[in-house]
Amino acid sequence: MKSISWERDKKGREAYIKQPKFRRYISPSAAAAIAKNLMHEVTTISASFVIDDVVVFSRLAGISVFGKTQAEFYGLYASSGSAEDVNYCLRRCTWERSFRSIGEILNTLSAQTLFFKVEQLESNLRDVILEADSGTKDEYQVQSEASTNDARSGMQISYFVSDDMKELSASYKADSFTSPAVEELFNKLKMVFDALMDSVTVEPLPDSLRVSYSSFLMAEVLGFTSS
Repeated sequence: MKSISWERDKKGREAYIKQPKFRRYISPSAAAAIAKNLMHEVTTISASFVIDDVVVFSRLAGISVFGKTQAEFYGLYASSGSAEDVNYCLRRCTWERSFRSIGEILNTLSAQTLFFKVEQLESNLRDVILEADSGTKDEYQVQSEASTNDARSGMQISYFVSDDMKELSASYKADSFTSPAVEELFNKLKMVFDALMDSVTVEPLPDSLRVSYSSFLMAEVLGFTSS
């Protein structure tokens, strides 16, 4: 298996997947679609924290904001087992817009995943995670009015929120539509990630970080094959 340089844990150690094959010209709009899929289409993240034990994290929520020159994504995942020392992870992915080839797109794409036990967070950070996990998904609806945040002007916002019953996902242009709950959650997850970078997190064992993409088509576009 090969390392993928844009997926890392807090210490900068790389995740693994087979290398992409580089091919065909990619337009700016197609490049943005690929970057968005690389952000949103990770269904599970797994890692080992003790020998011979793998903890799998399933997705709860993810939000990307695409501007003219760059994009940013935050994704929250919860463990599906009963791990004692870690129960959530938070993934940030950033992209500086590029196109023409897969190589150029990936060279400007970067992702990091931080693992933590929510009970060990400060109360304001803990509340963000628990509310995102337990809150009703119906509040994340898109409204037909422009975002009240001027900084979002011209931006494309995409999101998903999941629970055991369903997944809600949508994309909208902030010039014409808004979802206050989605945009607030983006800001809160960004706050939590920044705080985790400066605090104690749970470190996975070396070379144990794995990511799974949801779509065979996504793997085909990038030239990935299963091991």
